[in-house]
Amino acid sequence: MALLSTDRFWDRVSSGSPMFSDGAMGSELIGQGINAEDVLRTNLLDERIVRSIHDAYISAGAQFITSNTFGCRGGSDWYSECLAGANIALNAAIAASDEIGVWLSFPPLVVADETNALRDLFDSASIRPSMLLIETCTTLELACEAIRSARLIGPEVLAVTAHFGANGTLPDGATAEEWVEALDSEGVHILGANCGDKPETLVNITSRMRNTTASPLLVQPSAGVPKKDRAGRWHYSVEPDRFAKAAVKLRDAGATIVGGCCGVTPKHIAATRSRLLQSQR
Repeated sequence: MALLSTDRFWDRVSSGSPMFSDGAMGSELIGQGINAEDVLRTNLLDERIVRSIHDAYISAGAQFITSNTFGCRGGSDWYSECLAGANIALNAAIAASDEIGVWLSFPPLVVADETNALRDLFDSASIRPSMLLIETCTTLELACEAIRSARLIGPEVLAVTAHFGANGTLPDGATAEEWVEALDSEGVHILGANCGDKPETLVNITSRMRNTTASPLLVQPSAGVPKKDRAGRWHYSVEPDRFAKAAVKLRDAGATIVGGCCGVTPKHIAATRSRLLQSQR
């Protein structure tokens, strides 16, 4: 099946049907024994494990998967690691039985500082990606800088999401209203939020964003704040059913696409898809 085209993406947005993105990549790899510092390197060392996570999300019902490219630049292999991550995700989408979109995901600082490298990465990928996701923004100023750099990369669809604290603001103090007003003025196609302390926190933030903008909203909460057990393994408190119930509230608050961030697994996405589709009947 072909990669989801930009035209088909906007058709889906216009249909008003719920859309599902994937969950975490980093915490999934760490849960399978990969060291945190080796998450990007795994694209080169073990393509199979990265591909298996993409495939699991697609099987769970995700219509968008996120490349294993989110990480600040470090080491001489950074570009090769990210290009490999982009190609793994693109190839997983092409092999799926449905049209799947691929978010090429980067933090804002990387987009702002490595614009030329990312433009080359987009041009060098096995198929030129159409979607760039700048996520986990913590300041409005850096987000806008990254957005202006992203125009030089030239994605057909630009999505930008912020990390809001439990108090409903970005770490720099920007409100949800200020966030979407600034991004709308910059011409961002898809706005939203990701991460956070728990999925329920983003319900009110989503409602406030929807009351301020008509743009599509991408909302991808985490599965809670992780805690480490005695064996040194991280655990997230939000189980799939609770996450799915929160996802219905996010949809009702105005989210266009619902997915997950840290700690969110294919089981969370499968539960979300099932509950959202049932709630439409």
